Amino acid sequence: MREVVSEAQWEAFGKEYEIAGKRFDLNNLAKVLHLVVKRNKKTGDVRCFGTTFRDLTNREVLERYRLRWPIENGLKDLIHSYFIDHILDKDPEKIETNFYCVQVARLAYENFLQSLDERFVRDSAGYKRTLSTFRYLLFGRHNCKIRQRGDHLELTYLDMGQGELQSAIGRLLQSRSERGLNRVTWWGGLGLKVKFENQYAENT
Repeated sequence: MREVVSEAQWEAFGKEYEIAGKRFDLNNLAKVLHLVVKRNKKTGDVRCFGTTFRDLTNREVLERYRLRWPIENGLKDLIHSYFIDHILDKDPEKIETNFYCVQVARLAYENFLQSLDERFVRDSAGYKRTLSTFRYLLFGRHNCKIRQRGDHLELTYLDMGQGELQSAIGRLLQSRSERGLNRVTWWGGLGLKVKFENQYAENT
């Protein structure tokens, strides 16, 4: 990076930054490393970016680098929410089925978010909550039980007040039941209900 800065021919990058770059031959790898330094004009702070793609300009390196974050965040979501790094078989057809199930789960979760009030969908910074985050909000600190009652699975929160999120999901499931939509094919057509219960109420 020091060599890039010392030989820099700076070019403007927006109002606040300037950039310079240089290519280095990596003889042991038969590749070229293109380093780009981005400097804040006001503070002098610098950040360094690198790529082995040969034909990109300095500006193109930085513009493409921004694509890295949604890709990395997407991969983290697939790992933490859908356990995509735990494929339980080596058979190609079973691997394909695994990815298909993840795709269906991802689409189902997006559909679920569209049905909720926006205040439950995004965090305080405005980012959409991932499935792993929602899983923790719903079950992380709560005592629950689930049992089958007739044509429904009944999820009961024990010894807690009717939290806003849990209550909102309960109302959503009830609304879908009334429209005949609260049925899950791979559960044998069962629906899902949410209840709240104080298991010690009779002893107090």
